[in-house]
Amino acid sequence: MTGNVTIVPAMYDRRSVLQGSAVILTGGLAGCSFNGDAASEGRVAWVSLTNDSKNQHEVRVTINEGDATKFFGSYQLGTSMDSAQAYVEDPVSGLGTYHVQATTSGQIASVYLPKWVDGDEQCVGVDFLIATDGTLYWDTKSMREC
Repeated sequence: MTGNVTIVPAMYDRRSVLQGSAVILTGGLAGCSFNGDAASEGRVAWVSLTNDSKNQHEVRVTINEGDATKFFGSYQLGTSMDSAQAYVEDPVSGLGTYHVQATTSGQIASVYLPKWVDGDEQCVGVDFLIATDGTLYWDTKSMREC
């Protein structure tokens, strides 16, 4: 396993996170276009976690490639600006057909990276958000360089 864990101070107030939640939800439901090549390899640039609910949450992040676990981390996300976020940069090394998963009590959010590799934009960042109602959402950002 590689990568460093960095707690990032919250840069947003609740209103902007709520607006972002709506964008994430809309994008997830709208079915953003993606590269249909299921074999496209990508690199996980980052995994970020944000808790915008009134309750603390334990979030477990797993990155698998096939049957092999390439990364595992468990994070306690609090409710204050200092404890509500976690950030992992370069959690795995190299390109692969990774499956990134976040699990909270009773919820699982999964991202199959090859669906989000966009042509030569092989680096994909994955964001997970626990919204004010406690629902776990995800979003991705693809780019050319990590």
